[in-house]
Amino acid sequence: MSVLIDTIDVTGLVKEDLFNTGIQAVTEVSSSGSLIIYEREIQNLQMDLLGGLDWGWLTLAVMDSLQALSMVIGATYTLNYEGVPFLVRFRTEDSPAVLGEKIIVRSNQADTDYYNNITLKLMGA
Repeated sequence: MSVLIDTIDVTGLVKEDLFNTGIQAVTEVSSSGSLIIYEREIQNLQMDLLGGLDWGWLTLAVMDSLQALSMVIGATYTLNYEGVPFLVRFRTEDSPAVLGEKIIVRSNQADTDYYNNITLKLMGA
């Protein structure tokens, strides 16, 4: 199956926190000593796409394209994760939203050079 953000192919990256319930709870103790629990549904769930040391590599050209998407103020994109669409935005408040490490460090990087240990910080829009 494929993974696309907008039209950019990021197949090989894995979505983190697939089993996040989307509920936030806050507790406090009343003046009588009883425990009070407030629960609410969380909107805009965080969802990161990850690549590792030896999987989910992306080229410099793809990383540059993702970086460009992340720099558009207020933009939302369709993340198609293995046939399931999500409306997402880059979590720029948790900057940088696009992370990766060069596999080979050199001064004359080519668009075809690879990055690993990828993290794309996304949030449901």
